[in-house]
Amino acid sequence: EISGNDKTYKEAFYAAEVSLAAGETVVNSILSRMDLNKGTTPAYYDKGTQAAWDKLEWDNAHTGVVDPKPSGLDKVSDLPRYTIEERKFQRGGTITLSPDAPTGTYWFTVRGQGTGTSKAARVVLESIYAKQYN
Repeated sequence: EISGNDKTYKEAFYAAEVSLAAGETVVNSILSRMDLNKGTTPAYYDKGTQAAWDKLEWDNAHTGVVDPKPSGLDKVSDLPRYTIEERKFQRGGTITLSPDAPTGTYWFTVRGQGTGTSKAARVVLESIYAKQYN
């Protein structure tokens, strides 16, 4: 029983890592900050609008999903999910967009959730991701 529990919690951890990487990839793949907006970017929240991780509804309406399930995670009980929330804008940097546009770095909180074979095994991971858009 102990080894079974260990296995399902490891599956949940790996699924959460995959979802975290998927959310970071979304942020990284967008070429312009103007393209990253609520309603057009999956699972994106404006600064201060996302519920705390333990209150967040991890469903299709509130989170992005990693689909299909990555190989090796085909037995997890739910698809890995992620969210992206703008954290802050820090002025300064090396990129000049135009004389009127401020340069700087955008910071995001990316959260990922994974489950194991059992839904009781749930892991939530969080990272801070920074990017300068050109």
